[in-house]
Amino acid sequence: MPIKFIEIGKIFKPHGLKGDVKFYPSSPDLSLFEEFPFVYLPPVGGERKRLVITKVKPCGKFAILHFEGVDSIEAAERLSGMALEVPEEQFPKLPEGEYYQFQLIGLEVVTESGERLGTVRDIIETGSNDVYEVADGKGASFLLPAIKDVVRKVSLEEKKIIIRVMEGMLDGD
Repeated sequence: MPIKFIEIGKIFKPHGLKGDVKFYPSSPDLSLFEEFPFVYLPPVGGERKRLVITKVKPCGKFAILHFEGVDSIEAAERLSGMALEVPEEQFPKLPEGEYYQFQLIGLEVVTESGERLGTVRDIIETGSNDVYEVADGKGASFLLPAIKDVVRKVSLEEKKIIIRVMEGMLDGD
């Protein structure tokens, strides 16, 4: 089975003159970089390029990264706009009941009675709880609060999220 790569963010632009880059992570949890000693660029011409991370400096909502062998502004400019990826198996295991966002995107959302409502298209971080944007497959979408009273079960094996529909949550209720 081929290795599945997960995008962890994008390089925005060079930072300084010595090869550092400004990086916008997909997740605000920069501690994950301790688990990722190296990252990959998406394949160009059929092959992925591996980059060894030598520095991670958090700066608000982004980070300053430095890679082995990227030692000039010109080398950093060549990375501008590129996504960084890591193999899925490199992500640390989470406690039961916790999931990475990439694991939830694309899951089917169904009610406790089995009615299919759509698929998770995006996850919005609000501070108090996440909110799932669910696309209904007919061009519309709705927002679903990711709280225990609503999300009853997540099954990665079945690629499904089972929810309890609360009064007023869906149009027409």
